[in-house]
Amino acid sequence: MAEKLTALSQAGVIIKLMHGNRDFLMGDKFAQACGAELIEEPYLLQAFNDTLLLMHGMSYVLETMTTCPLDLWFATQSGNKNFLSTYLGPHSFCS
Repeated sequence: MAEKLTALSQAGVIIKLMHGNRDFLMGDKFAQACGAELIEEPYLLQAFNDTLLLMHGMSYVLETMTTCPLDLWFATQSGNKNFLSTYLGPHSFCS
């Protein structure tokens, strides 16, 4: 995936990345390596002669995640850069 994003960036395509369901460990190092910008939610994007609000739906369902407390805990911690660097180490793409 990184190679394809890099090729798009090198072709002049502006790439903005936002965390989703399974890419929450992606960080600034990964984005920089791909020539992309890592954006936070909510994000206002100017496109198509309009302003678009970009958000991930997970922010709306955290309150309903009651079946597994560990899932809820990890979901809330995965946006914490101190947690990620401790959990994954200093050489990850998450910092």
